[in-house]
Amino acid sequence: MTDEQTDQWATLRSWFPDIEEDAWPKLQDYADRLLEWNTKVNLVSRKDADQFVTKHLAHSLVATTFLKLMNHATLLDVGTGGGLPGIPMAICYPNAQFTLIDSIAKKIMVVEDIAKGMGLKNVKVIRGRAEELPKKQAFDF
Repeated sequence: MTDEQTDQWATLRSWFPDIEEDAWPKLQDYADRLLEWNTKVNLVSRKDADQFVTKHLAHSLVATTFLKLMNHATLLDVGTGGGLPGIPMAICYPNAQFTLIDSIAKKIMVVEDIAKGMGLKNVKVIRGRAEELPKKQAFDF
């Protein structure tokens, strides 16, 4: 890890002091996996890749400053792209259930690979559009 990357992670930790300590290595694992995939599939702007932690990951974590989820809460991430904000949120809220949906097959393939590779049992990945979800399927958020 470069000094600049170390500084970005330190900044991120200072912005989100309430995130559980055991989530940080998982968030870094996610960032590493996403950036590796980003060299093959455009998930985030390549010009922003060196600032991924503070430009993209931070935005996904903002909700942790005010969102308190009950166990088994269900959340839908529409247009997840590279798994943002769904995967970082799933890491921070392991007792909630996250459904990540996107219509672009290659992005969903990447997100599914990342979620499975990380062993995230609380993430379900769907290729499709939100309006195609069954009407009876409801989400808390």
